[in-house]
Amino acid sequence: MAGGSAMPISTMETEEIPGSSRRSKRSSGSQASQHPSWVILNEAGGRRDNYAGDCTTSSTCSTSGGELISVSFDLMEPPGTTVLSVDRPETHGSPAGLRPQVLAADGNSVLFKMTPIGTNRSPYLEDYFVYKACSSDGSQRPSLSRLPTFYSDIISFDGRPQPHNFLTTKAIGILSCTEESFVVAELQKTAL
Repeated sequence: MAGGSAMPISTMETEEIPGSSRRSKRSSGSQASQHPSWVILNEAGGRRDNYAGDCTTSSTCSTSGGELISVSFDLMEPPGTTVLSVDRPETHGSPAGLRPQVLAADGNSVLFKMTPIGTNRSPYLEDYFVYKACSSDGSQRPSLSRLPTFYSDIISFDGRPQPHNFLTTKAIGILSCTEESFVVAELQKTAL
């Protein structure tokens, strides 16, 4: 993530990542704490319940529903794709879930959304998060922040406005300003 990011080249659908089969490939002479200088992010993320992740890439946060999640990356040297993994330690394998999807990346920042699946929650109540990778010198740990809930009105089938937390994924992006700050924007086309 540091030094550059490439956006997803795969659109595979997955909910769970099996076992620990996806580990970063490193040459035998490298230290375990070293990571690739850049990665290709897979658009689709996966669940990995009760998995602590690589402590050098893991960070925790709460969803808008108060559920604790831990996010880590299974780092792969290119041409392999790096996958975002979500651990939900409080659910212990519950079939209800959250589907992570990487939306954009810039510098050390990754913007992704979590869509509720198999729950009574509306699919229009998605949570958006920004993951910031640790600094290249290791002085700053990775962080995970949930973006404030954004509600706008859409017109329902019966013609009434209906609040939703849903951004246009094809028109959203992130700009990493410094190691601590970023800007997330959704561009909208309007008539003049």
